[in-house]
Amino acid sequence: MKLSEEKIKQAILHPEVDIRLRAVRYFKDCYRQDEGVAPLVIRAVEKYGREDAYQLVGNSVHLRHTNETIAWVIKELVPNRHRCRRSR
Repeated sequence: MKLSEEKIKQAILHPEVDIRLRAVRYFKDCYRQDEGVAPLVIRAVEKYGREDAYQLVGNSVHLRHTNETIAWVIKELVPNRHRCRRSR
């Protein structure tokens, strides 16, 4: 029995990291243009933490992103802007 894409989206928020990763890989590999997937990845990272998020976020690179999800990624890459500023 094949799961619906809605069920697979729900799996992105599953407590087990392997299930979350499989769900994200499904959307990465099928090249869907669904803007609703990347926000679920963000919710999963925020809910379950960044410790196991490397592969999850890495596989989300090929998903369809919005301005909001891109802004979140940039914020994650530079979490403390004050460290990057030169002292005057």
